[in-house]
Amino acid sequence: MAETVVSDNDKKQSGGKNSQKDRKKIWILLALVILCAIGIGYYIYSNYKTYDTYSIENELKMQDTVESSYDMFKERVIKYSKDGITLLDEKGEGSWSQSYSMKSPRIVKNQNYLVSADIGGNSVYLFNESGKVEEYTMPYPICDVEVSEQGVIAVVLEDDKANYIQLYDKEGKQIVDSTMTIAQSGYPLDIALSKDAMCMVVSYVTIDGMDAKNTIAFYNFGSVGQNANSNKYVGGFYYTDTIFPKVEFLDDTTVCAYGDNKAVLYYVKEKPSDNTTEIPFDTQICSVFSNEKYIGFIRKNEKQPEKGKYIVDIYNTKGSSVLRKMVDIDYEKVKFHGNDIILIGEYDCTILRLKGNEKFHGRFDNGVTDMIPLKNQREYLVIGNKSIMTIKIK
Repeated sequence: MAETVVSDNDKKQSGGKNSQKDRKKIWILLALVILCAIGIGYYIYSNYKTYDTYSIENELKMQDTVESSYDMFKERVIKYSKDGITLLDEKGEGSWSQSYSMKSPRIVKNQNYLVSADIGGNSVYLFNESGKVEEYTMPYPICDVEVSEQGVIAVVLEDDKANYIQLYDKEGKQIVDSTMTIAQSGYPLDIALSKDAMCMVVSYVTIDGMDAKNTIAFYNFGSVGQNANSNKYVGGFYYTDTIFPKVEFLDDTTVCAYGDNKAVLYYVKEKPSDNTTEIPFDTQICSVFSNEKYIGFIRKNEKQPEKGKYIVDIYNTKGSSVLRKMVDIDYEKVKFHGNDIILIGEYDCTILRLKGNEKFHGRFDNGVTDMIPLKNQREYLVIGNKSIMTIKIK
């Protein structure tokens, strides 16, 4: 049998090739380690860094900020008052404006539409990013208003004899008209409309002597509601231990009712499920705030006030606790932005991350009534008493 003979030169070439492959593998591994380290470093930096100062990128002096209120719509500023509403551009000038006369204007909005309604009056205006879509005059004084992503508005009206829940489309056509006497259903405290306007939830309170009963009632305006009854009522829950002044759809199928000592999560698919999730508290709730993923509560810290004036509790839409943190912050407004919690005081603003660490704390000498996040994660619009500023935290 012939033998294969490997020369020393062949061995050197083979060894050299293997050595080159090994070095290449080492360099690739080293590059991956460096990239991972950079990624971890950036994650830690962006999720744990605290910003304690800011630069003013742009400032617009205002003369009437005390009389006017501000909000964001389609990533631009809405300025509104008793005399009208204006969508401002980047220079603070009006992209569109609508004048009206309202005693108590309330703004409600979603991704596509914005409504301005005169609470206690009769006027309702529906807007999109281009301006006015429709104007409505209600037959009775307005108690509450909501708007869906399709531009359907729901209004609660009242007179001396009854309450009325009416729905209108964006062309001004009335699509639902429901009458409820206080003796039958109670007084409506709040309403919420699903994104597609097919479902509605109402919180009613009924007074019986010295006792109060709260009903959370669900309505369906699709085929399920058509088969239910004339009022489209498809289910409800009754409480004697809590009053729920606020209800809202967190997402397409989750409703939250906020009480004075607890919150209740309902799961809705055409009809409400019998399974609910209660979040009880042993001290009174001061503030509630939410987005599609989380619900937040602020309560006075009565048991350990030396560790902070308030307790911030955050839950997900399944009712599981995400964060509990004691804070020593004087605030007047609180809201979510993504995974950030923004607490606004008279002159100060604090931003907490969902992990509980502080992202930013700053003081504004001219006061602050609102702080609105912009596209850049470090840029905010600060509404003050004398100006509107675009700031960058650093």
